[in-house]
Amino acid sequence: MSDLFALKFRKVLNDLKRRPEDAAAELNISSEEIKKILNGEVEPDFKLLKKATKIWPINLNDFFGIEDDTINNYKIFTKAESDKTTRIMQRKNKPYYKYKDTVMSKISPFRPEWIEELVVVDNNNPENPNVVFNNGHFLHQFTYFVGPVNFYYIDENGKKKLEEMNTGDSMYISPYTPHSFTTRKNKENRLGLILALTYTDKVDNDVLNELSVIGNELGKKYLINYNNKVDGFKKNLKYFLNLSSLTEENFVKIHGINLKKIYNKNSIPSFKDLEKIATALNINLKDLIPNKKFTSVKIGK
Repeated sequence: MSDLFALKFRKVLNDLKRRPEDAAAELNISSEEIKKILNGEVEPDFKLLKKATKIWPINLNDFFGIEDDTINNYKIFTKAESDKTTRIMQRKNKPYYKYKDTVMSKISPFRPEWIEELVVVDNNNPENPNVVFNNGHFLHQFTYFVGPVNFYYIDENGKKKLEEMNTGDSMYISPYTPHSFTTRKNKENRLGLILALTYTDKVDNDVLNELSVIGNELGKKYLINYNNKVDGFKKNLKYFLNLSSLTEENFVKIHGINLKKIYNKNSIPSFKDLEKIATALNINLKDLIPNKKFTSVKIGK
């Protein structure tokens, strides 16, 4: 750990254009102490790191690196280890899920959990009062099903939906989709199981932290409606024009590309036009092409 601290500490000082003696003076420590930190001989005291964040424009996480907890690039997690993590989750003061951890790595974005559904229902009514929905969560989720499981979710229109799932079925839900799971009543009295594999995508925890600094109101200005390809393209293009401090009129004068003519077609420009625009803005062609239509829930039987 000391070597990693040393490397990160050196990077901080280098980025801030501080020599070791400058940093020592500002942190009110001796030159010998700063040299020991930079040579990996000692780990800096946490109070010293807090002091550094008050003096310099940095965050605490600038001092900490990523630890690789795999051995030879893989990691094994046994059933016995999984069983030790067993815990019962309650909803409305009643046992609802039994949770167990499965293998996870510090360097992986995946967070899979083994979950047993403890609530047994005798109907397939999405409005069943025994079903308790969550509010969704920041992570994306793939779910793999074992046994008779009912999957409930709330769609984009606020309507409660239900899918009967069985062994081998799977589903995907996007972040912040409210959902829940129960076991369907069956002759074997078997409780359903799921493997819920949650993970981050392009918007990971670091990006989320930056978005939280931007704030809700300012962040709304960057929202793009990918459900409408044409509107998504126009808003995306406007974003890159703003980055270049260009109006549509400026763009026409400088590059000879009439954006209004392209807009009026009410369709995505041709590949040839996209190439011209990307070259003029000095960006990658793929940056102009909108994502596919957003899907909040997808079922695979």
